[in-house]
Amino acid sequence: KALPVKGSETTHASLSLGAWCKHNPTDQPVWDGSKWDLYIADAPGCRVYKDDFDFVLDCGDILSLPYVRGSGKSVFDGDEELIKKVGKFASSGGTPHPKCLKIDWDDRAAPPVKFEFWPALSKLLSGTVLTACQGGHGRSGTSLVCLMLVDNPDYSPADAIIHLRAIHCPRAIESAVQHNYIGEFGAFL
Repeated sequence: KALPVKGSETTHASLSLGAWCKHNPTDQPVWDGSKWDLYIADAPGCRVYKDDFDFVLDCGDILSLPYVRGSGKSVFDGDEELIKKVGKFASSGGTPHPKCLKIDWDDRAAPPVKFEFWPALSKLLSGTVLTACQGGHGRSGTSLVCLMLVDNPDYSPADAIIHLRAIHCPRAIESAVQHNYIGEFGAFL
């Protein structure tokens, strides 16, 4: 079920805290689900490879969508039909853009959505799904782990984080706030 992605190498200059990772989506998913496969990327990787995916979850204000960050009008932007179905879990709907849902979400913070959002989104996904943020660690990792937990009820939050870090990058999930959100979401499930 591998997605053929050009230039699929993921490089780690070093695993020191000062190093900068580069994360293009690889040709193998981080999570191979029953209905959809999850991939992860940083901003440059998302911009280059977004069209290779069936769905993109933009958690880092990466893609040029008709939405002004911080305007207070909407938490979501992207596919209009999808927003109608999951919009009740945030402030309001947004404007249409194919195959993409953008969540207005600050770096190192927890997602501004209720826990019910993730199972609702999961039901609407199929095919190849890319989660992305600026660095490909915190926001994209948090969203990927939440979707992974929905798809695999046998995983604990710690199992899902360990899985992501082993397959993707040891720096994934950046803050205590993100860890806490994932832990609370696991308890919710």
